[in-house]
Amino acid sequence: ISTSAEQQSEKTANVVLMDVVPLSIGVEVDDGKFDVIIRRNTTIPYCATKEYSTVEDNQEEVEVQVFEGERPLTRHNHKLGAFILDGISRAKKGDPTITVTFSVDADGILTITASEELANVKKTLIVENTERLSDEAVQKMIEVAQNFSAKDAVAVSIMDATQRLTSGFTELETALATMPLPLSKKLRRHVAFLTHGKQWLEQQLPNYTETHAVDVKTTKIMKLVQKAMKTLQRESRKGTENNNESDSGSDDDDDTNENDGDAVGGSGGSTPRDSSAGRKRPRSNPRNDEG
Repeated sequence: ISTSAEQQSEKTANVVLMDVVPLSIGVEVDDGKFDVIIRRNTTIPYCATKEYSTVEDNQEEVEVQVFEGERPLTRHNHKLGAFILDGISRAKKGDPTITVTFSVDADGILTITASEELANVKKTLIVENTERLSDEAVQKMIEVAQNFSAKDAVAVSIMDATQRLTSGFTELETALATMPLPLSKKLRRHVAFLTHGKQWLEQQLPNYTETHAVDVKTTKIMKLVQKAMKTLQRESRKGTENNNESDSGSDDDDDTNENDGDAVGGSGGSTPRDSSAGRKRPRSNPRNDEG
C-alpha cells in the first residue's frame, strides 16, 4: 500500500526537521568535574546560563574550560576550548558571581560568554562546527559513557569524598593550631583519628570500588571531625580553669561507643582503580537559568 505523491507532500509539509546538540556541553569545575550547561539532544537554537564563583580568597581570574561529552570527569571528554576571565573583584572565596552563558545558534555555532558584573568584565569564546567531533566519534563517546557509567560514579564519589574530608581535616587542624589552651584528655582522644584518617584518605580511598562504601566511610569520618570540633569549641570557651572538669566529664555528645581511631580503619575495595585528578576551577553554584 502506498500513498499518492500529493498526499505524501501534504504530510511532509507539516514536518520540521530540528537540529539538536549531539553531546552535552559544559565547563570544568571542582578539580576536574564536568558541569553540564546544555544537555545532549537539546533542540537548537538554545541558550542557558549558570553562575559560578571562586575557590580562593582574593582570586583575580578564573579559567573557563569548555568540554563536550557524556562522562562526569572532563579528562574523559572532548575539549572545545578555554579562556581566562581576569580582572574579577577581589573578595573572599565564594563571594564573586561568575556568570557563564552558553548559546548555540541554528547553525550549531557555540558562543560561550563569562562575566563578572561587579567588576564589569566579560570574555567570549566562539566554537565553530568544524571544531566539534564527527558523528562517528560522537556515537563512540556515548557508547563508552554507557559502558563506564558505574566506574565513573565511583570516581566522582571518591573525588567528592576527598574534597570533603580534606576540607574537614584542614578546618580541624587549623582550629587545633590556634587553640590557646593545652589539649584535654577528652579532646586528644577525639582528634586521635586524624593521623589514621589522612592515611586512609591517601592510601585506601583510591582503591574503593563501590559508591555506597565510599559514602558510608566518609560520613563516619566526618562525624568524628564534627565531634572533635564540637569538643574543641566547648573547651575553648570554658578556659584553662575548667580543663580539669572537662577531662573528667562524660562524653555526652558521643553517638558511638567505638574508639574514634578504629572508626577510620578498614578497606572498602579489592580492585585498585585510578583516583580522579585535575586543577582547581571555579566552584559550582546551584543557581541556574535555562531557556
